[in-house]
Amino acid sequence: SVAATGSLFYAIVVHTALAWAAEETHPSEAKSALRAALQFATERKVWRQTVWVVEVGARLVVADGNPEMAARLLGTCEYLRRTGDNLMPAWDVATYAETRSRVAAGVGQRFDDLLAEGADWTLDEAIDRLAAALAAD
Repeated sequence: SVAATGSLFYAIVVHTALAWAAEETHPSEAKSALRAALQFATERKVWRQTVWVVEVGARLVVADGNPEMAARLLGTCEYLRRTGDNLMPAWDVATYAETRSRVAAGVGQRFDDLLAEGADWTLDEAIDRLAAALAAD
């Protein structure tokens, strides 16, 4: 139903927003909120929202000191956006550009190569690798 879809989207947005808000001051809470968003989105098989959660995950992963993994996650998401029906929400463009810049700065000249590696991952592989990164504290 439309109400259920709206509630689902709202739950994913709330958890993701909590992850953003806590990113710098409370990283363990940010990871917890994003784990909940990732679980919620994947269990319900809402792939557009899952791609978005993986993008936000890249932001947390780079802040956690793993820009290589973050670049690969972005590579997966960018590939899925180019080849599928996964358009980026207009309200996410500026945040995504900032995340992409942070990741690029963290990996330097390897950025394009790491994006290409991530583009070879399936969404399930990206989900599994993000989940493992979020589990590490």
